[in-house]
Amino acid sequence: MQEQHTSTLRKDALQNQQMILEAARALFNEKGVAETTMHQIAKAAGVGQGTLYRRYAHKGELCLDLILKLAKKNHDTIISYLHDHHNEPIGIRLKQTIAYSLDFIEEQCQLLSAIKAPSCDDDVTLIYHSPLYQSTHNIFRDLLEEIPREADATPLNTIYVADLLNAAIAPNLFQFQREDRGYSKDEICDNIYTICIQPLLSQSVE
Repeated sequence: MQEQHTSTLRKDALQNQQMILEAARALFNEKGVAETTMHQIAKAAGVGQGTLYRRYAHKGELCLDLILKLAKKNHDTIISYLHDHHNEPIGIRLKQTIAYSLDFIEEQCQLLSAIKAPSCDDDVTLIYHSPLYQSTHNIFRDLLEEIPREADATPLNTIYVADLLNAAIAPNLFQFQREDRGYSKDEICDNIYTICIQPLLSQSVE
């Protein structure tokens, strides 16, 4: 009897979560992420604010849940590319990975920026512990570890450099560079590659 009750509660929780995500997606499309409040989301989903806040402490967490579902497709695209082009030079593969990441950021900039916005995120490290950040970090780190080094060279801190690459493609910075600086997506990609990747390749073993 207790197991049946627990199962019913889990089913209700999943249904509430789905209604919340669908309502949030519709409101974000209609009003934009910044202009949508948690109160509006709860009302549109037909749930109480207590139910909403038990599942999502703030809008950043809700945006993260939405974006994770969209991120899988981009992740699969990158993994498929790397698998099919494993014989390409490491520089080319790194640059294409950056390009795919920027494509995704441009498409989902509103949601991604909301995750990082201090106004909706009490835990400023939320994004860094997310599967979204970790998956991109792991891809960059694995590629960086392929760069050949001289035997007596200082080991490359691939974990740190992968963090730097993720910082360079941060949604808020990308949006600023596109809208205020006037850079194209390709120019941003070229600059990240030139500044962050080329110096590492120039120090590698030929």
